[in-house]
This record gives sequence, C-alpha cells and structure tokens, in this order.
Amino acid sequence: MCDGPVLQLFRPEELELLVCGSPNLDFEALERSTHYDDGYTKDSETIQRFWRVVHALCEQDKATPSARSLPALSQLPSPRLVKDWVGGS
Repeated sequence: MCDGPVLQLFRPEELELLVCGSPNLDFEALERSTHYDDGYTKDSETIQRFWRVVHALCEQDKATPSARSLPALSQLPSPRLVKDWVGGS
C-alpha cells in the first residue's frame, strides 16, 4: 500500500478521482473539443455516425463501459477505427 506525507493532502474521494478518473463522462464536451485528422472532419459521415451512436448510449453505459457498449469507450479510438464500428467508408 502506498503511504507518505503527500497522500495526507487528499481526501479519499479526491484520490479515487485522481487514480480512476471521473465516473461521469461529458460526451458533449468531448465532441466539441475533438480534433480530427487523416481527412476526417466533424461533418464526415463516419464521424457523424460515431457521435450518434455515442450519444444514444444510456448514461449507465457511458459511465461504466461494458461488453454491450462500444469497445474500450473509456479510451476512444481514432476515427479510422470508428468506421468499422458504424459502417462508414
């Protein structure tokens, strides 16, 4: 177990947030701040389909990705992989 004076600076819930991240993911903010490359833009059909799928997920699936939701949603993929999931070209 980790121990040391610096850990006393944080409450347990603050340490959990630092180690695990927020359980509430803001996909609207993620979409607004996403930058695309390899010829993709926010208006690309593949990207539009991807965000429709993401926004359609229920709040529980967004907070705790599972086998029923997109693979590794907590680590969003590059747009090149998105086209395989949503049928883009």
